[in-house]
Amino acid sequence: MNAVSPAGNKAWKRMETESTPSSSLDLQRYRTYLLLLARSHDKMGGDEASDLVQKTMLAAHAQRAEFRGESPAETRRGLPGEPDSGQSRYIEATVNGILIGCLYLPNGNPAPGPKFDDKLAWFEAFIGYAESLLARGVPVVLAGDYNVMPTDLDVYKPERWVDDALFRPEVRDAFHRLAAQGWTDALRTLHPGERTYTFWDYFRNAFGRDDGIRIDHLLSRWYNRLIFIGLR
Repeated sequence: MNAVSPAGNKAWKRMETESTPSSSLDLQRYRTYLLLLARSHDKMGGDEASDLVQKTMLAAHAQRAEFRGESPAETRRGLPGEPDSGQSRYIEATVNGILIGCLYLPNGNPAPGPKFDDKLAWFEAFIGYAESLLARGVPVVLAGDYNVMPTDLDVYKPERWVDDALFRPEVRDAFHRLAAQGWTDALRTLHPGERTYTFWDYFRNAFGRDDGIRIDHLLSRWYNRLIFIGLR
């Protein structure tokens, strides 16, 4: 389980005092904020944190929709044909004709090994399902913790992560194959040369030094306006 100390504690306090964003939902930063919240709770396991983030993200979309007189409709939990493993990896809903999928891709460490094999298998299943979503011809947003840094620009010191399951060539290749289907990486499209991270460890003042990684991503198709409003 990942953990965040000062930033996580601050996020926890913010959640207790602030309401969910509505009229201008910053999806990428808000999801990162939720991850900090979940991971800062020392009694919360990884799957519990994932479930909390997914449900709260859908609640945020729901609240935003209610301001416009709409209600979300859950369409799926888990990928097609995925066995019930008790893990919360994918949840999906539609709001105003927009399909929103939230995912939590397995970490995969240590790599190589069974956990890494499971990560690659789930990633391949997700790539297949994502392609089927494109065929529907509707606006789609796929937001979540992909547990992959796609390029050297997405990690403070790439040389430290060469053998990590979040940065190995296999997972980076999987992410690029997913994006090549026609998905827009919202943050990288708006900030093509900027080092922007979504996670910082709690050791050695990593947050203060901006020693982070970008593992949370927003991929979209046919509805880039929703993403870009928050990321600008």
